[in-house]
Amino acid sequence: MELAANVWPVVDARTGLILRYFVRAYAIEGPDAVIRATLRALAATDCRMARMFRIPENFKVASEHGILNGCITIAGFHHHQAPILERAFSELEDSFAPVQGIAQSDIDPEPIGFAISPTFPKEPYLVVTTLVETTDGQLLPQTGA
Repeated sequence: MELAANVWPVVDARTGLILRYFVRAYAIEGPDAVIRATLRALAATDCRMARMFRIPENFKVASEHGILNGCITIAGFHHHQAPILERAFSELEDSFAPVQGIAQSDIDPEPIGFAISPTFPKEPYLVVTTLVETTDGQLLPQTGA
């Protein structure tokens, strides 16, 4: 069983930088169209139930104040998405309970219990929705480009 995810990078409205992002994983089976439609439908509200992760410290932005560790631009987030999300995916995989089941083979009629732990594939299905954090702390979906 593979996992898919909604990802919400949070862009500071004043600086345009991302310090954190939210991720919520789902065990969804079906054709790509069903997975895409499900993730998009849930993206509008599920950020409130997602786990927050910080941008790893090795990502840096140079500014007039010096080098800022643990932040990135939105373009950088999209470009370096895989290494940024790596820790989040690992932690989310560990948080899922194994799916329990019973199998029976043609050779041995005795039922055998099994557990499958859901994991993210090498190239997981993601829907990324950028949130803008306003100066009063609201998180609003980014509109326009």
